[in-house]
Amino acid sequence: MSHRPDAGRGRNRRVAERRMGFALCSLKCSSSSNRGKSPSVCLRNAREEDLDRLVQIDFQCFPGGFWSRTAFMDEIRMPLGQSCLVVAENLAPEVVGVGCLRQVLDEGSITYLAVSGCSRRRGIGSMVVADLIARCSARGIKIVTLEVSAENASGITLYKNHRFEIIGRRKNYYAGKVDALVMTLQIESAREIDSESTAC
Repeated sequence: MSHRPDAGRGRNRRVAERRMGFALCSLKCSSSSNRGKSPSVCLRNAREEDLDRLVQIDFQCFPGGFWSRTAFMDEIRMPLGQSCLVVAENLAPEVVGVGCLRQVLDEGSITYLAVSGCSRRRGIGSMVVADLIARCSARGIKIVTLEVSAENASGITLYKNHRFEIIGRRKNYYAGKVDALVMTLQIESAREIDSESTAC
């Protein structure tokens, strides 16, 4: 994806908003302790026809929204070697969850995770994270990083259950008030993807 030289400041602001969105929304994502409920969902790459639903989920998670329709479109159109936007789809079929992975060489970053309100507490967030980890392994990514609010207990637990470890803290990272925890996962230590996380 190309960037205009005069758009740097605006882009940096959008990136920060996206990171904040990821950290805040994971407060509402399901924890891995609920995976036994085996939700009937499958995982696939996002498509342009998903855009309306992705924006709807974003607004459900964040008042006013964090990722715009254009932001989702950019991720969908970006080459798979750079970005991967994954959705969880139920039997309706309806998209009920979404996660995003960014890749630079052999490093990955989970930049977004959201689950629709009616589908939370069913293990869907955990399934999306597991799928992103599996994709990292398939792509030769060695380490995955994410940032999460220090106040987001459920999100921290979710990532720890997938063997992410806290390696640092960014002071006053969100809105100049809330610290962010930096968490990483060495892919070699990741457990295998759950068999319930099936492709569409």
